[in-house]
Amino acid sequence: MDITNCYVAFRLDYQTGTDPIKTYWGPFLERYEGQYFSVDVDLSQLAGKDIKFILTVLSAGVATGDRALWVGPIIYRPGSSAVLPDLTITEIKAEYQNPSCLLPGDPFGLRVWVANSGQAAASSFNVKFGDAQQTINGLAVGETKAVFFSGFSSQTGTAVTVVVDPNGAIAESNEQNNSRSEQVAVPTQPLPCATTTPTATPTPTAATSSGSIYQNTKYNFKFTLPTGATIVSQSDTTGRVNLPLITAGTNLLEKYIQISVTEGKSPCQVTDLEGAGTPENVTINNIQFAKQTGQGAAAGNRYDWTGYSTTTSTNACISLVFILHSANPGNYSTPPPLFDMAAESAVINTVMNTYNKIT
Repeated sequence: MDITNCYVAFRLDYQTGTDPIKTYWGPFLERYEGQYFSVDVDLSQLAGKDIKFILTVLSAGVATGDRALWVGPIIYRPGSSAVLPDLTITEIKAEYQNPSCLLPGDPFGLRVWVANSGQAAASSFNVKFGDAQQTINGLAVGETKAVFFSGFSSQTGTAVTVVVDPNGAIAESNEQNNSRSEQVAVPTQPLPCATTTPTATPTPTAATSSGSIYQNTKYNFKFTLPTGATIVSQSDTTGRVNLPLITAGTNLLEKYIQISVTEGKSPCQVTDLEGAGTPENVTINNIQFAKQTGQGAAAGNRYDWTGYSTTTSTNACISLVFILHSANPGNYSTPPPLFDMAAESAVINTVMNTYNKIT
């Protein structure tokens, strides 16, 4: 077959989604002369678009004997090997947000470390795990930062996949190392953190005797503490009271009252805890409350809670949440007895029946 009469046109076409096909470069006419021609096309006008390239060859005359090929087409960023960052995931670990000791309500999750091993700093980018994404606001050359995804729940040996810069916001010297998949181990629950006495107003007290009062003069409310309760912290807008356990040695780790005041909150309800049911309107001492119950969970832990919320005449939302924090008996080699929910919860009605305005 005589190929010396080969005469063709090379053309670079592209398509965005289902839009009509468009020509980006060409046609470039080429005859047979025993040589080849290299072409370098600037694609900067298409930056950021999701497109499909079509390498087209057309006959420029009679097609008989035409033999034409696109050889080794590539897409590259000029200078990328020397001046770009390179983002990689260096470690994935399942742990509590505070890994050193267990804090009340401390979420269990996945912590991901990201490093920049390239030769240029990276601006803000996202890290993706499942449907959730966290933002890292820049990473210098050689720097490593971590992000925490709360709510991770899994068994040891389950494979997880995390992706750094999933949307391709950062141009990198290596775009092929942005994903990491591995099996993560679920750690043993750490010991509870030691209870400290922070500086607050008023000064936190020791264990109370019968008839001691928790009061907030700014928002005009008070309630009586049961014997053995401890005011751990108190300010105008937050507070915590630790409550004594009726029976020690069970799987109940602690119980406490969490107090919060938020101005202008509507509806006035507990919104920052898991498993909240439909509010029930109750009246105590001529004060109307929205009562809610719920149950939260973290790895090996359970949080049963009951919340009471009321709005003041100045449109401040006051919430008292009673929390019973227990452990899964399966966490122990010798499981402890289960706590008596009714007995340990009786203090809720006792305290709420003393709630009233100061004046």
